[in-house]
Amino acid sequence: MSTRAPRRRRLAAGAALLVLAGCARERAAEPEEIEPVEIRGGPTSAMTPEQDEVAADSGEESLIGVLPGGFPQSFPLPPSASVVDFGTETDRFVVLRTTLSRSEAESQLARRLDASGWEQAGDRWTRIRGRDRVVVRFDRGAAGQTLIRIEYGDR
Repeated sequence: MSTRAPRRRRLAAGAALLVLAGCARERAAEPEEIEPVEIRGGPTSAMTPEQDEVAADSGEESLIGVLPGGFPQSFPLPPSASVVDFGTETDRFVVLRTTLSRSEAESQLARRLDASGWEQAGDRWTRIRGRDRVVVRFDRGAAGQTLIRIEYGDR
């Protein structure tokens, strides 16, 4: 028998011991259960949008947010609207949120579109002006607000 055989046995036995030692190690302790804690609201937690001076309608026409670069510049925006969503270069749309009711938003936007030269092209909410074409949709938002989706592109 060569001297290599006992050496191989010792190496094999050592490797087996290492494997067994690794398996016998204690598993990580389970994390302790954490008691839930009630977090009370801060100074603005009870504030409504009507009480927020920033959100209050100043009566001036303003837009909060940034419109995408290809949005028609001549499109009349509703007063105090906020940009809440917009599409991509190939799926071109903008969603605005306004504090106006749906009927107020529809009537104001129809008047503004007519006054600024946007002609009806089919139904009331498909409009064209020059090379621009828009399709407008209205949806109910939270707390009496109205969402206005404006799909836009070339004719």
